[in-house]
Amino acid sequence: MFVFTYLEQVTDKVRKESFLSRNDSSYFMNANTMAESARLLAQDRLVTATVSLLPPGIDGKSLHRVLDVGCGPAVWLLDLVAKYPHIEGIGIDNSESMLETARLLQKAENKHFTLLHMDVRNGLAFADASFDFVQMRLNHSFLQPPMWPPFLKECHRVLRPGGSLCVIDLEAIFTNKPATEEYYGLLPSVWSKAHLSFSLTGYSIGLLAQIKPLLRQADFTRIRLKPHLLDVSKGEEHYDIALENLKIIFTGVFPVLVQKGGYTQEYLLDLDRRATLEMQEDDFSCIAILFSAWCRKI
Repeated sequence: MFVFTYLEQVTDKVRKESFLSRNDSSYFMNANTMAESARLLAQDRLVTATVSLLPPGIDGKSLHRVLDVGCGPAVWLLDLVAKYPHIEGIGIDNSESMLETARLLQKAENKHFTLLHMDVRNGLAFADASFDFVQMRLNHSFLQPPMWPPFLKECHRVLRPGGSLCVIDLEAIFTNKPATEEYYGLLPSVWSKAHLSFSLTGYSIGLLAQIKPLLRQADFTRIRLKPHLLDVSKGEEHYDIALENLKIIFTGVFPVLVQKGGYTQEYLLDLDRRATLEMQEDDFSCIAILFSAWCRKI
């Protein structure tokens, strides 16, 4: 309940922070805000509810040292060590403010794991064969396509023989309302304009069709790929939190849409207003497509 209360408190604040703050990394949102911390808190729990804590065939009891890449507020690590307290968890992130949020949560829940400031775009500062399991969640938000092959090689390097990598990401969002479809259709264009998308058209993230070849190129084996449908239609269990999450993202990328997309703030605010009204209609339907890909190092 703490996660949802926290998100509720900062939802209004995000609109001010998004327009006034700077973000010098390749991450498309400003990581140095309470609003983004709150969004990621809720998002992590939502992804876990949709995908699961660990992929099929990976027994947490057999894991000893685990790495969470781009951990954000470290909600996944909190949940993991709560269920498997023997695991030595390490979370890395490029945002000190995000790590500070993670430390506050860690202290509040009295969980033990290590949090390190690290820009993974420069590689992983760990010895070879250091981990049993590496997790990458929604890393398309800061890894540009040319960065994926060398970074997956880094994940392969730090895994022990027999260790596993799991990549979880978003591919696309579909809805049945015109303004909302236009609203969500702008989001992949942000990734494309920020050079974060594999898509040739900018209509999706484009990672789903690329992930298996990328993993093979990095010498991973036993690659498995599974799609996940997240139904956030009106009346569904996760409707409120998922829609709030997506609205925060949309507001957060206003500056990119204005500066690089050529859209006016007037147009974007009007689109936000119209989409918000549609989302409240009883027949509103919205499906997000996520995927998980997991593999092993032999």
